Amino acid sequence: MNVKRRVAFTLIEMLVVLALSAILAAIVSVSLIGSYRTARADDVAGRIANYDRLAREYSRRFGRRVRVIFDLSRDTITRAPGEESENSRDNIGGVLHLPSMFHLDRVVTVGGTVTNGQASITCSADGQTPSYAIRLTDAKGTHYWMVTAGLTGKTLQVNDEQEVQDIFRTIDAGAPPPVASNDPN
Repeated sequence: MNVKRRVAFTLIEMLVVLALSAILAAIVSVSLIGSYRTARADDVAGRIANYDRLAREYSRRFGRRVRVIFDLSRDTITRAPGEESENSRDNIGGVLHLPSMFHLDRVVTVGGTVTNGQASITCSADGQTPSYAIRLTDAKGTHYWMVTAGLTGKTLQVNDEQEVQDIFRTIDAGAPPPVASNDPN
């Protein structure tokens, strides 16, 4: 008698394979979600850098000062004429609205930090601004820092606020000392 033996998986083997597949799928999805958030933050930072670059180009092309206004309450960035009295309500080149999952919550310059309202960075007629940093926060509460060099407009993404403060302390240390007055009073 020749008995044929069936080759098949047992129920336990199938359950183990399904459990391992579910674990691997969860790991991959978590990894992809983190990558998606980082890519989205990079995209927003790129948009802001491009908006800054366009303000600089406008200033150089027309020889006029331009203000880049960060509205922290509305999560918008606007370009406006450089002089407050000169049609200050006009915007030059539209308004950049941040995606709903991102919030602009801090603007840092050598002069200080703005955490609410508006912060204005003036671009000279030569296309230069003071150096500044902005902090974006996503819906999960993750912070993304972007530092813009004033002379060149180059942007750098940094990891934390301490690194931003170190950069601005270095910039402030390199600034010329205030001019002393000969007035005894």
